[in-house]
Amino acid sequence: MSAILGPFSGYILYDAVWSGTTPSTGYSVGDFAFTKPGKKIIYPATSATVTATLGASRKADLFAFPMHNIDAGSTKLSLTNSSGLNVQIQVPTQPTGPYGRLPLTTICDLRPLANAATRTSSVWNVVVTSNSVNVRVGAGMWLGTAVDFCFRPRLIRGHLYSNGTESNFFQEVNRIRSRTRRRSTRFSVPSLDAQRDQILDAIDSGEGSGLPSVLCPISTVNDGLYGSFGDDVSDVWVRPNYSPMDDLVFTEWNKGIPFLP
Repeated sequence: MSAILGPFSGYILYDAVWSGTTPSTGYSVGDFAFTKPGKKIIYPATSATVTATLGASRKADLFAFPMHNIDAGSTKLSLTNSSGLNVQIQVPTQPTGPYGRLPLTTICDLRPLANAATRTSSVWNVVVTSNSVNVRVGAGMWLGTAVDFCFRPRLIRGHLYSNGTESNFFQEVNRIRSRTRRRSTRFSVPSLDAQRDQILDAIDSGEGSGLPSVLCPISTVNDGLYGSFGDDVSDVWVRPNYSPMDDLVFTEWNKGIPFLP
């Protein structure tokens, strides 16, 4: 099975100067520098533009936007740059519920949509147009180069929720919902040396769990994980050109209550 990985070594927004539509009072577009999807930015309108001006022109293969309230479909969100790129981003249908649900991560593989020259620029714009409600986003997005790799045909997906519980004298359990979630993916790679090196580079460039990468475990599904590998990772050397890597875990960075109303 094949997957797409955007390692932090490929992240191109690391020196970005952030500008664009002015958010509501108390919020700053500069918060995108923190790369934290749970840190919210609220706009007073249904349309907004976020501009990242880089220190040099760099190529992008993959775009990910983990936290936002943008309407589903292909008409509300677009990615443009100063080299002529203008791509409509398909936003996945978000889960619904009476108290609101956390969104899926919007993913777009740019490689089939434009050539390398058009995908290389120093100015990038994320544009939201005529959303049904005022725009609310998390201060983390990912833009950069990507690598493709294969993993064994078995994938374990985890979901971690955090809810406070306390029992009183009558053994009634009082529950406080945190409204947060972290998803994870556990997989194994039947790795040749080159593929092993790609994985190790992703782990090392992200300093373990310190810096964000993006993993699309099923490349045909518009959802993925904006997160990181763990701080303790090992690989097995069996013989030259074959180094299987088992029980790799990639964990999504927290999505939760700082974002939801």
